[in-house]
Amino acid sequence: MLRQNDTQDEKKSLITEQSVVTLPEFTDVLLNEDYHTTLQKIGENIVYVQSRGRLRDLDLDKFNLLIEEFCVAAGVKKPFVQIRNIAGSPGRLSFKNMKKQMYYFNEHRTTMIGIVLIEEPSWFRPFINQGLRFFGPTLFKVAEAENYDEAVNYAVIML
Repeated sequence: MLRQNDTQDEKKSLITEQSVVTLPEFTDVLLNEDYHTTLQKIGENIVYVQSRGRLRDLDLDKFNLLIEEFCVAAGVKKPFVQIRNIAGSPGRLSFKNMKKQMYYFNEHRTTMIGIVLIEEPSWFRPFINQGLRFFGPTLFKVAEAENYDEAVNYAVIML
């Protein structure tokens, strides 16, 4: 996994042998007073999202827009899978934001076909499962991983 102080723009993931691309303008982006996000492209169609800050402070519209802008700037191929490391994000999304996130997943399910969560909070899985039932049959995939390497492996399988 690349760390914020790495200076190279592209490295190889030791586990997957896929290139990892980091763009400086998408590193440690402050989305609001206490929420920072760093984005990386793994291979051709995996987006790694590492965030820190209280989830209740997350501006979901800015967050989703940032990911969309990153996909264009980094040349992420579609369909893609997103990996979210939310270990540094205590708390939980507001109900309004949880609902908004589910609608976003549903609207973009043909381009973002799955999500892998690293250190998934206990409240998140029931929320996603209920949302997927609400939208009816879908091919959108969800997985939980204990660490980065496992998350990348799950993402590769989803593709």
